Amino acid sequence: MNDGILEYSYSGGTYWSKYNHCRVWENDTYEVIVRDQYGQTATSMVDITNIQIRNLAMPQVNAGDYVEGTWSDSNVTLTVTTTDTDVDIYYSLNDGQSWSLLNGSTYECTSSQGFLFQTRDGVGNKSLSLAYSVKIDKTAPTNLNFTPVVHIGRIINTEVSALDSESAITYSISYDGGTNWSNPQPGQYFEYFNAPSGTYAVNCRAYNAAGLYTEGTPVSVTIN
Repeated sequence: MNDGILEYSYSGGTYWSKYNHCRVWENDTYEVIVRDQYGQTATSMVDITNIQIRNLAMPQVNAGDYVEGTWSDSNVTLTVTTTDTDVDIYYSLNDGQSWSLLNGSTYECTSSQGFLFQTRDGVGNKSLSLAYSVKIDKTAPTNLNFTPVVHIGRIINTEVSALDSESAITYSISYDGGTNWSNPQPGQYFEYFNAPSGTYAVNCRAYNAAGLYTEGTPVSVTIN
């Protein structure tokens, strides 16, 4: 065979490459086909028996004070470690469709993300994947709007609304201009029954799941 220009196939002739090497991950017998520029081929079977098969431990994730799956109003730094030596740590942000090598041992999350972490050694052994999720909402709700209305029977009805693109919203109300507030609730309607006579400075807050809130401007209503 003329060895001036050679191509190699490690796929039974389906694909050809000018590279004379191929990385394999498992002990097995592999077929290698070589062809020259005239189409002449030669085939050889190569037995690989020296790949070390071992079970790698899953990586561990430490996020400091952050509790996985809860909401944070700031960045979250993940420290990823493994008990195995001579391994690399990889992460995926798309449920394992693609992987990236972790640079060092930390990853800083700036927005809500779901991870898979995995360790790999130089001969292709992989650990099981570890799933980890982070929720971040760093902006308070916007477009807070509320309107208190006095009804017959000494009732103050207040409907409140706001927007938040990241997490769920809860609301609280104050009838004394903000000195005292009700506990945040998911509902958007407040009713004060049998309110004593007087003037009330009604105000509302909208909270996101990370605890950030937007506060409105008091609106005065009078019960005669």
